[in-house]
Amino acid sequence: MSTPELMLVTESSGSGMGRFTVELANAIQRAGVAVQVVAPPQQHEFQGVAHAVLAPPTSRHRIAKLANLARLSAQLAGAILRRGGRDRPVLMVHLAPSLPASLLPIAAARLRGASIALNLHDFYPHTLRFPVRLRGVERALYRWAYRRFDLVLTTTDEQARRLATNGVRTDRIASLYHGVFTVPGIAAPDAASPTRLLVFGSLRPNKRVLESIWAVRRLRDEGVNVELRIAGAPRREDADYWRDCLAALPSDGIGFDVQARFIDEAELSAIYSGVDAFLCPYADFDSQSGVSMTAVSNGVPVIGTSAARAASLPASGEGWTTVADAADVTAIADAITAFLKFPRDQRRADADVARARIEEVAGWPRLGRLYAEAMTDRGFWARPGPPG
Repeated sequence: MSTPELMLVTESSGSGMGRFTVELANAIQRAGVAVQVVAPPQQHEFQGVAHAVLAPPTSRHRIAKLANLARLSAQLAGAILRRGGRDRPVLMVHLAPSLPASLLPIAAARLRGASIALNLHDFYPHTLRFPVRLRGVERALYRWAYRRFDLVLTTTDEQARRLATNGVRTDRIASLYHGVFTVPGIAAPDAASPTRLLVFGSLRPNKRVLESIWAVRRLRDEGVNVELRIAGAPRREDADYWRDCLAALPSDGIGFDVQARFIDEAELSAIYSGVDAFLCPYADFDSQSGVSMTAVSNGVPVIGTSAARAASLPASGEGWTTVADAADVTAIADAITAFLKFPRDQRRADADVARARIEEVAGWPRLGRLYAEAMTDRGFWARPGPPG
């Protein structure tokens, strides 16, 4: 029997979604599927995977960026028309926030008779792009698009339930895991240092950055020796929110280390070093948090809500301290206080247990096999039926 072939397409690049793309492509290739990737340049290396390189977006201006994403979607569609087919199905990582242009790869797969799957990250993008009066139409387009895929692969059970509620057939949904993200060179906190917490990634309201600042300020006012490091870039759309966050910081800056900028991959080990826990009190969040998965993957404890919890971890314990889902200042301060009741050595040991569990459940070798099996079970290397 010949080796099955798969086209993996995405407009994503860089860290985060880009790294997920590379790791997933490598894992599926090792699972015995010949993978051909069509994507912009990536920071990580493909291993034996063919990569057709697309020019990435270069502008940070909103309109130009959306135009570039639409161009990438058209290029992905063109690649599918040239290379896709009945025996070469398509796996799409992320549905770009450039509707309706981002629907072009789906149309191309249909024209070629190729099955097409989607790796779903966020059900709706963090920032909707249509004018306010048309946001309902934009959401409806996303829901319509999900019903056009032969398979939607989610990272949480909540996403699977949401898809089913919105008309996606349950036999076209598979709930798997977000793979592990390891970062070499992370140094554990020094025994004599204060407790340092980290808020990391895109700095937006549903990550409760402002509430985290006030919670840490409250604890410091009570004499608790805790510090907060904030590292990541605020979005243009959240400029007013970020100004509120800056205004909440103490005037002397003591106890707070703020690095409000894009954090390059090469800087991650330094940013993560000396951190006692990642602070992830997320709300209105149904995707698997890549930030919390990164923490757990590297044996760093997490203080977070159930919305951020890494798959397969219990509600509390094994390196996870739960923030009540209200995720307000009191809930965050109470969770930090509960975390501090345990000695540092015990917290790190518990986090190592969580790291071993995640590696076993969501390590890339297993994940690559699960993806290949999910597509095989749904007849991806045979002509698909019409979407229902």
